[in-house]
Amino acid sequence: MIPGKIVFISKGNEKPSTRYRARQFDNLFTQDGWDVGYINASGSLLNKIKALKQAYSAEVIVVIRKNFSLFHFKILRLISNKLIYDFDDANFIKPDGSESHTRYASFKRFMLNSDHIWAGNNYLALEAKKFTPKVSIVPTSIKPEKYAIEAQKPENTFDLVWIGSQSTSRYIKEIIPVLEKASEQLPNLRLKIIADFKATSDKFEIISLPWSSSIEAYELASSHVGLAPMPDTPWSRGKCGLKVLQYMTAGLPVISSNSGVNAEIIEDGITGYLVDSDEQWIDALEKLYKNRSQLNNMGINARKEVNQHYSINAVYQIISGDLKKLCLTNTVSDSICKH
Repeated sequence: MIPGKIVFISKGNEKPSTRYRARQFDNLFTQDGWDVGYINASGSLLNKIKALKQAYSAEVIVVIRKNFSLFHFKILRLISNKLIYDFDDANFIKPDGSESHTRYASFKRFMLNSDHIWAGNNYLALEAKKFTPKVSIVPTSIKPEKYAIEAQKPENTFDLVWIGSQSTSRYIKEIIPVLEKASEQLPNLRLKIIADFKATSDKFEIISLPWSSSIEAYELASSHVGLAPMPDTPWSRGKCGLKVLQYMTAGLPVISSNSGVNAEIIEDGITGYLVDSDEQWIDALEKLYKNRSQLNNMGINARKEVNQHYSINAVYQIISGDLKKLCLTNTVSDSICKH
């Protein structure tokens, strides 16, 4: 029996990347015979040493978006039977899109010396393939059953929804003027923001709700349309579309900027609309506002798409297949660490 112990090293067990890239597969790993462990390698040097010590007995070590110095990486490679690097962000550059020699050096080191790479989207996979062919696209996945709830949608308002955080607040704030213009033509337009900040407008109603796992699914399902504005930058191209998947699995059509992974997930005119200008944002809103039958059909199509391609069961098939093949192959030589 091939499965043994698989250990995930990350910046923290409650980090979104750890929850969505690893922990939600726990039951499936266990069913396949894996003994799953998690190690937080953030913080002090002592934490990193403890992490390396705990990982020593693992059959497979998966590093999730964690950078290591050359010294610590050499130790990690030395103790790793099989080493996988998993990333769902453009962590090889700075958030403003500028180069970072330190980040890229760490990224390159993992690409050259890992036994396999799991990239969250095609853009990230292409960057990894500059250094290794051993790359799989493992998209962000979601549990459809969490969002499969019946929620009454308001009849007196047309509710748009955006879910995010302070760090990405500029994306929704930048299109509020567009929504204000749209509200002049679409009576009772309302925006629901589920996040850790508030936004206001004197032209139309904005409801700000603090994010909570207990309200997330209901507030999405009780809305009419999900919004996903996103600039086309090197940093944003590394995003893996979690909010789009949340909208879709809640049965919402999505209006999104025509950029990044969003343009890969959304089928224009089928599960939502991809837009390139302010005028197209307003046009897409008008279409869904005036044609509720189309809105409902797009929502049904969106939910089907997630179930087929982005559910945890669908994505786990990629992960499981890679692990089976990896455990039957030779390990990257640990005698020489390329850097």
